[in-house]
Amino acid sequence: RDEQDWDRRVALAERHGALVLSDLKSGAVFPTGHPLHPVPPGIFLPAEAAELIGGADVILSLGWIDLAGTISAAAAHGHPASARIISCTTDSALRNGWSLDSFGREPVDLSIPADPDLLVRALVESDERVKPSEWPVREGAGTSAAEGGAGDGATDGISMRDLASALHGALAGSPACLVRVPLGWSGADLDAGHPLDYLGMDGGAGIGSGPGMAVGAALALDGTGRLPVAVLGDGDFLMGGTAAWTAAHYELPLLIVVANNACFYNDVVHQERMAAQRQRPARNSWIGQAIADPEPDLPALARSLGLEFGRVQFTADLLPADISGAVVVDRDTKLLAFRPGPVFANVLLADELNRASPKAQSALLEAMEERQVSVDGTSHLLPRPYMVVATQNPFDAAGTFPLPHSQLDRFLLRLDIGYPDRVLEDELLASLHDRPAPEDLPVVTGPAFVSAFLAQIRTVHIAAPVRAYVLDMVRATREHPDLSVGASPRAALAVLRAASAMAVAAGRGYVTPDDVKEVAVPALAHRVVAHPLATVSAAVVVGDIVSTTPVPVGGDGH
Repeated sequence: RDEQDWDRRVALAERHGALVLSDLKSGAVFPTGHPLHPVPPGIFLPAEAAELIGGADVILSLGWIDLAGTISAAAAHGHPASARIISCTTDSALRNGWSLDSFGREPVDLSIPADPDLLVRALVESDERVKPSEWPVREGAGTSAAEGGAGDGATDGISMRDLASALHGALAGSPACLVRVPLGWSGADLDAGHPLDYLGMDGGAGIGSGPGMAVGAALALDGTGRLPVAVLGDGDFLMGGTAAWTAAHYELPLLIVVANNACFYNDVVHQERMAAQRQRPARNSWIGQAIADPEPDLPALARSLGLEFGRVQFTADLLPADISGAVVVDRDTKLLAFRPGPVFANVLLADELNRASPKAQSALLEAMEERQVSVDGTSHLLPRPYMVVATQNPFDAAGTFPLPHSQLDRFLLRLDIGYPDRVLEDELLASLHDRPAPEDLPVVTGPAFVSAFLAQIRTVHIAAPVRAYVLDMVRATREHPDLSVGASPRAALAVLRAASAMAVAAGRGYVTPDDVKEVAVPALAHRVVAHPLATVSAAVVVGDIVSTTPVPVGGDGH
């Protein structure tokens, strides 16, 4: 990122008339408009760059990412490298590290394990500031986007080239720092003349990392006059967008552009490129990735109750502190202060709960049972009323962790939404253009009403025969041959709480056996475990138990 090192690289290339190649993954390291930089940078090796590699006498690699892969890619283009190769990098210290990742062995004639900038300083034979030359801008450099190109023609909508053109036009004359771009971004649309013009990217799918990178850059650049700009895929933003809270809290200048492609993967262009390379149908790239089918609008539900809504996208790298909050140093007072996490809301949506590790899932245990969070030995009460709504992926989906039985036991009900019937689905289609936006829904009640409703549930009368009816069901789950784990005492309490809520909703002050039957399967099925040799699911077994358990009849009607 050092300007003097940037100028030394330019001087070294000019002194030897050396052509320069750069990579979108590594950020801005050389002026992309310089005549000695003839090929726009890319994530994958362009054919023109492969031709230069094949025709070179000497290749000096300065911290190039995956040199072995690049040389192999040039050979695949029909241009095998015959040059003497000198590599200066510290990457060898990172290989086979904590992630067990490794690149291929570099086919080099001379390896220099050092900081590339130190080598460049030695080669220009001076530690004094090198004066950059007044080099002419390479013809055509940075014009494809900056001058409003017609787009790449890949879609009838807004292409990535269209977005780049609009972004260049909006930022013209303003110092900005492009933090990262999606995989489909063209190197021809990168106009870098300073080491802080572009910071680079993680090089992979990067789902969930973009917002954090954007906020980190905003913190680093705060007060410099440069506007950090991050172009993120919508899947990237959906899975890591909570990081933007930090920028809002500290009032950091930051522009995040979400390149919406209705897909959890960062870049559909890249997916289709990979499908073609692997000879797979491009249409299959949407399987399991599309953000399309209607789903319950939980934010709208929370707002209609006048409640605050919190949402956590559970991913494999989520940490408990990302959910509950953490003790940090307050920027203004310089004192330690607790910053609450998204769990501090009236309604918390734990989206795709079983994608997170058991360690991250455990952050909800105390919140769901005791309505508080303990951090650094201090307990913090959660807002009242409090509710956790969770979604989960199928258990056989890749990248999922089974929910511990003790955690499943803390969910009052499990509901399978399924598909709407034809009439309801037709109503859904008919209201496509006149359906109100969530923020336009009127508030129909508030936290006080919900709290009063909960208090009323505690006053509902439950007769001894009804309690016995619940006990018969619970004990039957523990003795059924198709169940290896039966319902716990917490399960019996959950059935009575849910049945009491049904009674209050119906305007009654007592629970009937019909209330129990209505909630028994949703309250019990997720708390029991089917035997490995069973031929039916746990929900079916519980349903059979409910239908065969004798119903109490008579008495005083209560």
